[in-house]
Amino acid sequence: MAFTTDAALLGAAGAGGGSGGGGVITDIAVGTSGSPYLSVYPFTSGVGFGAKYTSPTIPGPVYSIAFSPTDIIIPHSFSPFVAAYPFTSGVGFGVKYSNPVGFTAINQCKDACFDNTYSTVFLTHQGAPGLTAYPFTSGVGFGTKYSAPSPINGNGNYVSYSPVSDDVAVSTGTYLYFYSYRFTPGVGFGASYSLPPLFPSSNAEGITYSLMEDTSVVMFVTTTYSNRFYAYPFTSGVGYGSNYANTPSITGDGRDVSATSTDVAVAYGTSPYINVYPFTVAGGFGTKYANISPGLPDYPLTVHLTNTDLAIGHRGSPYVSVYRFTPGVGVGAKYTNPAVLPPANEGYVRFRIA
Repeated sequence: MAFTTDAALLGAAGAGGGSGGGGVITDIAVGTSGSPYLSVYPFTSGVGFGAKYTSPTIPGPVYSIAFSPTDIIIPHSFSPFVAAYPFTSGVGFGVKYSNPVGFTAINQCKDACFDNTYSTVFLTHQGAPGLTAYPFTSGVGFGTKYSAPSPINGNGNYVSYSPVSDDVAVSTGTYLYFYSYRFTPGVGFGASYSLPPLFPSSNAEGITYSLMEDTSVVMFVTTTYSNRFYAYPFTSGVGYGSNYANTPSITGDGRDVSATSTDVAVAYGTSPYINVYPFTVAGGFGTKYANISPGLPDYPLTVHLTNTDLAIGHRGSPYVSVYRFTPGVGVGAKYTNPAVLPPANEGYVRFRIA
């Protein structure tokens, strides 16, 4: 999921490519395939879930959530495919914004993220062009749609915006599987970057731009191919360096990846389902932290890592599992499940961070 990092209050992330770190967690959102499709709770690090907010009316399954300091973007199945609301921690949802004009999704909008100033919303979806961007103003809503980037081949999966530069990357389910572009707010998409070296011929899923020690690193997972997990240094205006040689291999389909400035969590389709690693720019990935305990009931869909907590949306009740996390130490105890569980049958999770 799309999750950016500390540089932008960590709220610019969408579901794919989630990154986190500094800031204070105030809430947690869980999208599901069962009505009412979105469950949002107050959340306090070290304490856990509060009472669920009243859910808005969403017409279909929710696969991602994007927060800004004042608003929430909700991609979903069925027309109009995306909903946007003002959102206030401790209060909940305000009056829904008008739908964006000219949004051409087919069947499903899968992911959303903001740029670093929360002035642009990016949406991935089934149907050409696969990635769509709108200006967005808090209190006003969506502006006039930007011209589409050079067409991507296939449906858009997940999208992530760099925390330190005006660059955006999108994963897709069809060759070339991965696209990234310069982006200028108020102007639109620029030229696309060349593919990273040794890029796999495989469906790309979760993706994140992460800020690691003042160096931008792009990480993504794939559902097939020999490795399924890739990490590249990235320089704005230049492009990608070589894949980190010690990027861990994962077994099973890659689902999502999330990073702080010091650690990386990757979700995949076989037990134990979640690996968390320390990371440095100079050395790459360190020794994996101990596995989460208790484990998940089924495979994960999304993951969001911060400097204090690890949230995982997954198949199987309770559909969301949250654990304490300490950099340099690892994953700690699991929080008590929320009193009112999200509905069946899978969870897509995102923290709201202020």
